[in-house]
Amino acid sequence: GYSHFFGHWDLKFMARNVFFINSFMIPTAGLAAFASFKGVTAMWRKMSENAGVGEALYRPSVPQFVKEFLWPSLVEIVQHDRFKKCETNQDRTRGHQPLMWSFIGLFFVTTYSFVSQDILGYFIPSLHGPMSMLNPVKIVANVAAIALLVGIAILWKNRNEMVEKKQAGNTFYDWFLIWMIAGVGVTGLGAEVLRLIGVVKLGYLVYYLHLVSVMMLFLYMPYTKFAHLVYRTCAMTFEKYRDSAYVKNPVNNG
Repeated sequence: GYSHFFGHWDLKFMARNVFFINSFMIPTAGLAAFASFKGVTAMWRKMSENAGVGEALYRPSVPQFVKEFLWPSLVEIVQHDRFKKCETNQDRTRGHQPLMWSFIGLFFVTTYSFVSQDILGYFIPSLHGPMSMLNPVKIVANVAAIALLVGIAILWKNRNEMVEKKQAGNTFYDWFLIWMIAGVGVTGLGAEVLRLIGVVKLGYLVYYLHLVSVMMLFLYMPYTKFAHLVYRTCAMTFEKYRDSAYVKNPVNNG
């Protein structure tokens, strides 16, 4: 594998590779999360003002809020219910759904690897890997990677067709997220294939490009069309909350 990409040291608590990757990936993801949080809170505050939703005397607890408003919104987004009702968005649905499921799968795989290899691996060295290609988690990772490439290829094709028909913009902003996701998928799968066939030097270069592309995906997430996922979730959650008894309760409005 690429476990010695950043060299090796004798510190048993954490591999040098893990330390260096975490040293820039975690702050990058944290910055993206912070920027998204600030954006969502500002958006929620503004929507509340525009909708006349004041300070309610009775508000849902965090578990109630997640169960009644946030979770149903996430399910609706994953299932693309509203996209499916619009005939003009059918092609976008075919691209978005495999892409959405691929990110869910890759998030699961990343979380599993972090817990098993970087935490439990400290106590059970055999968990450090590399994983067998027949390992169920590895299979999920590869299926998710292929789904990512299929989804982004469909969206790339759709974007080209819309540009040709003058139905969409052709700016850097319009294309940047497509390029970034394609870069993550191609370099990730490419690094694995090159490792398996023993092309070491090129494999390390592609692995380096994969790390850079993943970091860029995190870093620019709040400022690209990827942010639509966050803000759309916020808007749909607010819609459900606005129409709920918590807001329309006469005690709250009186």
